[in-house]
Amino acid sequence: MLVTMFTDASICHMTKVSGWGMCAISDRGKTQASGTMHNPMPDSGCAELAAIANAIFTCLNSGFLLPTDHVLIQTDSIYALNTLEGIPLNYYRRRPLDCEIAERIHDLVKSNTISMSVRHVQGHMEHLGGKHYSNGIADRLARQGMKLGRICS
Repeated sequence: MLVTMFTDASICHMTKVSGWGMCAISDRGKTQASGTMHNPMPDSGCAELAAIANAIFTCLNSGFLLPTDHVLIQTDSIYALNTLEGIPLNYYRRRPLDCEIAERIHDLVKSNTISMSVRHVQGHMEHLGGKHYSNGIADRLARQGMKLGRICS
């Protein structure tokens, strides 16, 4: 079954507290989730990768994402997509932490016999509806998670 997952992250650059959000849609219905990252994130690229990992993990644990499903990750982070696809960067190197998170995502997908593809969606365009609206939900949930993390830290 195809599960389309919209993910986003929000980071407070002063405190490095980050939140994540996701909205997933399939023939099973819709689900949303958000939270605060447990570890400080060095930048938004790393936070976006961690948001994808958290979204997949959450959907697996809830039973929304099942073995043999295909998950389509849609995010507004070209950096996260390129890191997951292993596309080399010409202008700077990826941090070991980013590569580690991408590797864990691939391990999570492989160990649960899920296939995965990724697609870019332009962020902050929810007024266009459709996928942009769903990405806007993930964005709002990510900001909510970040704000909660700032209050608690």
